[in-house]
Amino acid sequence: MHSQKLSKNDSHRQIHISSVIEDFINYCQYDKGLSQNTQKSYRQDLKQFSEYIDKDTSMLSWLHVGKHEIRDFLRSFKEAKPRTINRKLATLKAFFGYLEDEEILLDNPTKRINFRIKVPHELPRHLGQTQVEKLLRSLYEQLEKETHSNDQRHTKRLRNLVLVETLFNTGMRVSEVSYLQIRNLNLEEGYFHVRGKGNKDRIIPICGTDYLKKLKRYLRSQYGNSWRSEYEGYIFLNRDNNRLSEQSIRGVVKACTKQIGLQSVTPHVFRHSIATQLLDEGTDIRVIQKFLGHSSIATTSIYASVSQHTQRNIILANHPRSKLTIKG
Repeated sequence: MHSQKLSKNDSHRQIHISSVIEDFINYCQYDKGLSQNTQKSYRQDLKQFSEYIDKDTSMLSWLHVGKHEIRDFLRSFKEAKPRTINRKLATLKAFFGYLEDEEILLDNPTKRINFRIKVPHELPRHLGQTQVEKLLRSLYEQLEKETHSNDQRHTKRLRNLVLVETLFNTGMRVSEVSYLQIRNLNLEEGYFHVRGKGNKDRIIPICGTDYLKKLKRYLRSQYGNSWRSEYEGYIFLNRDNNRLSEQSIRGVVKACTKQIGLQSVTPHVFRHSIATQLLDEGTDIRVIQKFLGHSSIATTSIYASVSQHTQRNIILANHPRSKLTIKG
């Protein structure tokens, strides 16, 4: 390995990498306000990196890492997607930048790395308006068949319907929905107050009287008729009345969509779907940016590509010139 210049104190003491990683994660949480998903990804990437650097010991050797070791580490993920590899590099850049700022390292090896895999341009998967309508109609019909309001199965169907409605209605990330609390909901004004990535707040209006009625009904089923908006309880609960996890939400979405013949639908597909449909209806892209909580307009711009793709197909299908047959 290429020796790296260390600060004087660090060269004479043993520093356990796991403790430094935890310090870095705490810094990301409390100082940077990064999401739990980002923290989880950072922790996983750094654990893989430390194991790659030295499988026998976690003492000091990682401090001597150079750009060649980092490149070799990234190249070891031959089967990984380009986004995954680029994310791991971003993790290492953030980590080594932190070590440099804290003067644990005097030389940051990631500054000399120009390693980035081009991510192929892929249009995000989304559901059309007809598919969303079919899904919601199915969920509403199933719910109405369960007439016993105190029945546990009825409550579960009600929760699942409100959950799917919330994902499409608001375009929230799955983590935001999982941690959504009653105090984030203002029924009088009809909006959710959400704190998303980077601790950024945004107001999301609630659309649809049917959805609003079912949301109120679900809250009464969980908290009784005397529930109040200042409650700190989570909105979506499991059978043990604990917060419904992100993994459980994915399971609910998979089960609900599979019933109408849709495969591989994730909560994020609903986020893509509402963004695309809003664009197709002529909504300004900057409004959608704020609606989704994107920090950069570039992130939202991908939906413009989807919208243009949809518009192209509509024009090709309906253009009057395609109905003319002229032989020269």
